[in-house]
Amino acid sequence: MRISIGSGKGGVGKTFFASSFISHLSKKNKLISIDGDVDAPNLALGLGITNFNNKKEIFISKAATINTNCTLCMKCVDICNFDAIHPPKVDKFLCEGCGACSYVCPANAIEIKKRKTGEILWTDSKYGYVTTAQLEIGCSNSGMLVDEEKKISEKIIKENSINLSVIDVPAGISCTTISSVSGSNYFIGIVEPTPQSLNDLERILKIVNHFGIPFFIIINKFDLNEKFSKKIENNFKEKILGKISFDMNVPKSISQMKPIIEIYPESPASKGLKNIFKHLDKLLNI
Repeated sequence: MRISIGSGKGGVGKTFFASSFISHLSKKNKLISIDGDVDAPNLALGLGITNFNNKKEIFISKAATINTNCTLCMKCVDICNFDAIHPPKVDKFLCEGCGACSYVCPANAIEIKKRKTGEILWTDSKYGYVTTAQLEIGCSNSGMLVDEEKKISEKIIKENSINLSVIDVPAGISCTTISSVSGSNYFIGIVEPTPQSLNDLERILKIVNHFGIPFFIIINKFDLNEKFSKKIENNFKEKILGKISFDMNVPKSISQMKPIIEIYPESPASKGLKNIFKHLDKLLNI
């Protein structure tokens, strides 16, 4: 079973929820956790993991290089839509590797070569296997890097007979979000009681509905605006799994890199989480 956790908007508590959910699930399941946010991964930090035993460099992206055949005709400069070419140099942060410059070069001075897209890291831990990926600065193909991370995760799942995976979905509705959500059996959406958060949740739910994935909603920090929380409950009705109180122990647990249900098990947020986990255990039979 694959469960993805997303929000649309950043900063609403998605990774906070995911880390505690992973802690809960790992007590009785063989589990793998996947951080789909390759631009700014932090799920492992939320679990207190800073060292990885395995690493694989990924080369999917492409970039142009100019060799000594260059005659400075400047046709490559005229064709480049990204202002990346300044013969005899190419700005690797601007080059998209489209190949247009190579096509128009009369001197065959431009080659399109693969470049490092990023790296994928994984390790075994007390929470089961955890994978993460890091996109190279200025590099594209982030969605494809998530796909490569999921391929490695699938290999780990088969080799270790793992029956459950949790995917921490990045904010937004970009390629990384689509790659992270695709293939999920269930989606859990985290929302806070603000118009911005609700708007962004509704946008990511368009992706979820496109793939036909059943979803549930959790309202985080519901008591900061109970009137708006009630509006969200009315909007989603039976899709609401539960609500979590605003709790100053949450940033404390994040700063200590531990799931809140472990370090502050009797805090208001932990009590809300435990009730949601009981509901999910029965609902998903996990």
